[in-house]
Amino acid sequence: MDDARVAVRDAAPVPGDDGVDLLVRLQSFAMEPRTVRLRCGFPVAGAERATYLGDPDGSDAPVALDGHDILVEIPRLGTMAVRVRLAPRG
Repeated sequence: MDDARVAVRDAAPVPGDDGVDLLVRLQSFAMEPRTVRLRCGFPVAGAERATYLGDPDGSDAPVALDGHDILVEIPRLGTMAVRVRLAPRG
């Protein structure tokens, strides 16, 4: 995470369409909305905003990939989750 005011609460495996996805839950302590960079350190095939339970959150807010990093906007003093699709091995 590139902003100390945003914390990764946990990361948990969840069933995905092509195997197992990773659900990353975030919490912001910033007083304004922030676009943050989540550095994964492993190949990522895709990502989308999700609820804390892993369901699509229905938001139009973008999630962008930059190499193995994920860029996502989090609301001020808010919580959100990102569902990460892992890239195939090999």
